[in-house]
Amino acid sequence: MPDLRAEVVVAPYTVMMGLILVLTPLVCWAFSLKAKDSRTPFGKMAEVIHTNRYYLHIFGYAIIIKWKAETDGLNEPMKSRTGNWTEYIYAIEGDFALYVQRMFENDLLTDILNFHYLFIYLFMIYVTTVFYAYVGERDLTDKVTLNYLLIYAVAVPYYLFFNIEVTSSWIPGMKALLYHQGWYTEFYVLHDPLDNGIPSLHIAIPFGILLLNWLHVKERGGKMREWKHWPYHLFILVNTLIFCFSIIYLGIHWILDIPLGILIGSIGAL
Repeated sequence: MPDLRAEVVVAPYTVMMGLILVLTPLVCWAFSLKAKDSRTPFGKMAEVIHTNRYYLHIFGYAIIIKWKAETDGLNEPMKSRTGNWTEYIYAIEGDFALYVQRMFENDLLTDILNFHYLFIYLFMIYVTTVFYAYVGERDLTDKVTLNYLLIYAVAVPYYLFFNIEVTSSWIPGMKALLYHQGWYTEFYVLHDPLDNGIPSLHIAIPFGILLLNWLHVKERGGKMREWKHWPYHLFILVNTLIFCFSIIYLGIHWILDIPLGILIGSIGAL
């Protein structure tokens, strides 16, 4: 009798939409417990979006998505002219990333960090804007969105003119742990040119959010731990620290990506 069981394959897009639908209300609720008076009532959300022109923020995200597609399209044709700069990065830091990977390599850890690297990163970018809009932080909502645009504007020249291979395609013995499952491989083949090793937006964007938060509180003469959105700030901080480890462990970015990502995130925030 033939085996009638079928393998159910869920597309990354479906997973992302599921996270948005399930986690967005949970995140907004949980991290606004200290700011209940600032929450936007469900019935007034459409009015707030229109009044504060939050549709412009959505337009900003659309620009980034389109911009990335155009950049990826220019990437391959320009390689023959711009050359490859990976050897210079490798000469500076050597096999350090390989040592990190070998020290911590574990199948369960790899699965967790694969999921976190792709989905939590994308979710965090999206939900930060939504959260600040939900709790009435119009200033931060604007700054976070502009921060994304500025960071990407600074990063694009690196991607086009300074091609840096991912560590797993350059360092001998380094495993491509991010691409070890077919489900992830298919997604990254379609969306990742694999030579945008520097800078890492996984560091730049969340660090930019952290710096914006700090500057926001400082301008108002407050203290971070007393800020009503301190729990959400910690949420971003913890995930940023995880990204610092995962970009190295998974065989993607170089150690130099961390300070460079911090620098670019700072430029975007300032």
